[in-house]
Amino acid sequence: MLVLDDAIVFLQGGTVASILGTQGAIGAAVHGVQQNKQAKAREAAAAEMTSSQFAGDKRARVMPYGDITEARLEGSGRGRKLVVNTNGSQMHLKYAAKLWPDDDATAFLGSHLGERFSRVTG
Repeated sequence: MLVLDDAIVFLQGGTVASILGTQGAIGAAVHGVQQNKQAKAREAAAAEMTSSQFAGDKRARVMPYGDITEARLEGSGRGRKLVVNTNGSQMHLKYAAKLWPDDDATAFLGSHLGERFSRVTG
């Protein structure tokens, strides 16, 4: 998932890498340091992206903030689940809490969705 300034984009594995020109998954022979550098480079490039770059890609589901009717961030401890509803469909993503700290997620989603966003703990 990418959380962009104009939309949330749910992606199938490898989509960001292929869009950025690095084909396929990183091979098992690549060392952890190289993987970390490549991941940071992809994240930096993704930060400059807009949802229009994913339009029409069958591996991406673009959800503009204006189309989102409700979003909930659920969970406590180490795991989180983000549930996003639009008219007639729902997407969810489970992720480790350390990947997107609650304060950051709540501030960002709250500012983009207002009362359509809620944080559920428990």
